Amino acid sequence: MRRIKNPKWSVGLGLFIQAFYGLYFSPVYLRTSQKHEIERGSNSSTYWLILELLWRDYFKFLAIKDGYKIFNSSGLSFNHSNLTSSQTQKKDLELFKQAETMDLFINANIKELLATGWMSNLGRQNVASYLIHDLGINCIEGAKFFEEYFINL
Repeated sequence: MRRIKNPKWSVGLGLFIQAFYGLYFSPVYLRTSQKHEIERGSNSSTYWLILELLWRDYFKFLAIKDGYKIFNSSGLSFNHSNLTSSQTQKKDLELFKQAETMDLFINANIKELLATGWMSNLGRQNVASYLIHDLGINCIEGAKFFEEYFINL
């Protein structure tokens, strides 16, 4: 297996190819990463690999457990009482789309998306969480916005 020169990505090209095509089995890579951490110490690569494997499996098992309910516009257990009025929602959504929220971090991520068509994974998580939990806007509206601007979806 050819090794990538950047030590941050020292796990190897083969692993990334397998991950890209979904050809890996999470428990095997989880144990391998944990063994690597014990023998050689942990680093940001092993941390992120383990985190992403756990998230992948969480959503995989959630989909098995709840089936198509995960795609309902109301979600699995969404509390509708937290939603604001539709007029306020429309205004907040428009301000959100223009990167004019009250949160500078959220605005910066949206501006990056609008300018480049890209946003970091952490930015995506924070922006989506802000839209749903802080603004009380349905996740479907956020998905529509993201699909319009992301170049890598």
